[in-house]
Amino acid sequence: MSKVPSPCRNACALDSAQRVCRSCHRTIEEIVAWPRLDDDAKRAVWARLERNAQEQAANGSMR
Repeated sequence: MSKVPSPCRNACALDSAQRVCRSCHRTIEEIVAWPRLDDDAKRAVWARLERNAQEQAANGSMR
């Protein structure tokens, strides 16, 4: 079993235009693939989410 927690917040709200969840900010592809990803790939998703959050905070905008 994976030791990397899911970013899911159980508050799904898909933005079909941008193809991301407005709650966890994962792409639809990442959400679908999550159960099959190995821990390194899951950590890579988390790293991207954290980078995006930092960039948005620096720009003064949050999704």
